[in-house]
Amino acid sequence: MKRNILKFLSIVCLSVSGSAVAANAHTLRPLAVPVSWKTLGGQYPDQSDPTRLLPRIDQLAFACIRFHESRNHLKDGLGSQGWYQFTLGTWQSARSALPALHLPVYPNQASGDQQSAAAVWYFKRNGRFGVQWAADAGECPGRF
Repeated sequence: MKRNILKFLSIVCLSVSGSAVAANAHTLRPLAVPVSWKTLGGQYPDQSDPTRLLPRIDQLAFACIRFHESRNHLKDGLGSQGWYQFTLGTWQSARSALPALHLPVYPNQASGDQQSAAAVWYFKRNGRFGVQWAADAGECPGRF
């Protein structure tokens, strides 16, 4: 039931925003995410975030992943994993693959844009979310 509601909300978000995106393709707008994915004290991507360049359904999936992984906290209580709960090995792989981004040693030391750049790189490399965020497949829309 919950999954059907999330799919419905994502379709509504896409249909409502689709005409505006086509009419004004060069203007980036904040993604409207369901209220249930918002967190008191959480942080959200700004306009320069790399997820903003993805199709809206993928932006919505990343919003859901950030909520389920870290409750939208850029710096988590564990001291290392950040928005997307990267394991240290996964983060180090991204650091090696993306030297131009000058990613810091730990995700918690990275800006939101840097964390999202690493997440988008993994998503594009794999062609889906499931490799890194398989546990969110039952809750989030997108290609898992």
